[in-house]
Amino acid sequence: MKKLLSILGVTGVVVGTGSFAIAYSINKSSSVKEQVKPEGLTYKTSPQELDLNKDFNLDLYIKEKSEHNPERILKVFLSSKINKELFTKYKLDKKDFKVSGTESNWNIEIDNKNYKNVKVKLNVIDKKTFERHENKLKLILKLQEDAFGTFHTHQDVLDQISVYAKDDGILGIKALRLDDSKKAKVSLENSTRKGKNIIKFRFFDQEVKFEPSKVLKNEVETKYININDFGWKITQIGYKLKNNASIVLDIAKYKKIYEVPSQLPLKVNSLEKAFYQLESDRINNLDKWNISNIKSLLSTFDGAKKFNQDISDWDTSNVTNMQSTFNNAEEFNSPLDGWKVYNVIKMDGMFEGAKKFDKSLNSWTTSNVTDMSKMFWGAKSFMVILKTEMLEMLNLWVICLPKLRNLIKIFQYGIQRMY
Repeated sequence: MKKLLSILGVTGVVVGTGSFAIAYSINKSSSVKEQVKPEGLTYKTSPQELDLNKDFNLDLYIKEKSEHNPERILKVFLSSKINKELFTKYKLDKKDFKVSGTESNWNIEIDNKNYKNVKVKLNVIDKKTFERHENKLKLILKLQEDAFGTFHTHQDVLDQISVYAKDDGILGIKALRLDDSKKAKVSLENSTRKGKNIIKFRFFDQEVKFEPSKVLKNEVETKYININDFGWKITQIGYKLKNNASIVLDIAKYKKIYEVPSQLPLKVNSLEKAFYQLESDRINNLDKWNISNIKSLLSTFDGAKKFNQDISDWDTSNVTNMQSTFNNAEEFNSPLDGWKVYNVIKMDGMFEGAKKFDKSLNSWTTSNVTDMSKMFWGAKSFMVILKTEMLEMLNLWVICLPKLRNLIKIFQYGIQRMY
C-alpha cells in the first residue's frame, strides 16, 4: 500500500465501510499514517513543508539603514516579483508572514495553518552593501564582454552571468532577471563593437546594463596565457557550433594545458575531442566542471597518454556517447564507479589502449548501451583482475544489457562473446 500510494502521489485518501473510515496521509518521507475516524467527519491533512530558502527570494535591498524595521522589510519581501508569484501558487497572503529580529539579524517565518511554521534568515542590505555587490557584478560583466556568440540568447547570457555571480558569492542572484522578459529568446547579433547588443538586467530591482564588446558568429574565442615552463593557462574557454547541433570546445590545439576556468560554459553540450592528444597529466579546475549539460564524451581524452586526474565527480547523467573517451589514455587509472551511465548508448573503444586502468565499474547501469566493441581492447591491467572481482561486474552488465545481444571483441584477450 505504501508503495502504491507513493506512486499515485496521494496526500489524503479515505476508504470507508459502515460507520468508520480509514484515512491515509503521506508525509515528506513517503511514510503512511493511518487514522480511524467516524464517518462524516472531515479528515484534516497535516501541514505541508514549504522550503523558504529554496523557493523564495530572501535577499532584500532597503537603501537607508534607518528604514530597516519589520514593517518595511515585510513590505519589500512581499513586493519581490519572485515572491509574488509564489504567493499565488501557494495561496499565501501578507498576514501569513512575520518578520522579526534586529539590525543585521532579520528573520521571516510562515504563520499559516496549512504549512509548517519555519523561520529562516533574511539578507537585508543597505546602499553601501548593495554597491559592493553591484560592483562585483559589474566586474563579472566586464570580464565577459567577449564571452558570448550569436548562438546565445539574452536568457542564455543571464543564466551564464548568474553562475559566475553565485560562484563569487554575490547576493540577490535569485532575483536577477532580464529587464524585459519578452527579449529572453532574442539571439545576440554578430558584432565587434559595443552598442549593437545591449542587455538590461534588474539587480535588487535596480537596472544594470551589459554591452558585449565582441560577439562572433557561432563561436566564442579562446583566451590564454602561455608560460613556457608550465604550458597554457586557459583564461576564457573557446567553443563553437558544429554541424548545427553540437557546441564543442575549441581548445584541443593547446596540448600542454595546466589550468582552465572552474566553470564550463552552460551552452557547451559536447566535449568531443576536447583534450585530444593532451600532453598534461592533470589540469587545474577540470575536476570542478559541471558537465550536466554534456551529451557526448566522444574521444574526450583520446591519445592523452599522460592524463590521470580524478574526475569522478563529473555529472555524466545526460551523456549518451562515451565512444573512445579514454582511448590510448595509457596512464589513466582514476575511479569512475560513481559516473551515471544509464543514458549512454555507445561505449565502443571507451578504454581501448588504457593500459593501466583497473578500477571497479560495478555500479554502472548499462541497460541502454548498444555497442561495447573493443571497449577494453588492450586494457591489460583491467584484464588481470577480470578473473576475480570483475566477474561480478560483468555478470551484472549481462543482466542489464537487453539491447545488446552480441558482445564481440570487448576485450583483446579472454572473452570474445558474452551474450
